[in-house]
Amino acid sequence: FLLTEQEASDRVRNLNQRFALSAVGSIGRIVEHYRWRFSYGADAQRGRSTIDAARKGGIERHRTTAKATAEVLNAMKLMIERGATASNAARLAFKAGFGTSAEANRKLWTRNQPK
Repeated sequence: FLLTEQEASDRVRNLNQRFALSAVGSIGRIVEHYRWRFSYGADAQRGRSTIDAARKGGIERHRTTAKATAEVLNAMKLMIERGATASNAARLAFKAGFGTSAEANRKLWTRNQPK
């Protein structure tokens, strides 16, 4: 069973096309898998009700700590306006009874600064 040069060339071209289509299909499946995992992976692992409860818990915690957070930030702002560094203001605010620790105050200040 001998093939002409043209038939052999056509078969190679067909094999290359099949391989390319197979590779594109595999890449598409991988991309879709990771897109799905990124979008819905947490929901699938923990469940929507758990995520909703976590979100509501975060909102409630914000409500309970918002006043104390504002007090710490205001105390630090006054100290920084008077020339203290952020780290020193955090330490002084903690000594004055604001916040849970100097380091927590410093992190709070850093998180609440404009980017």
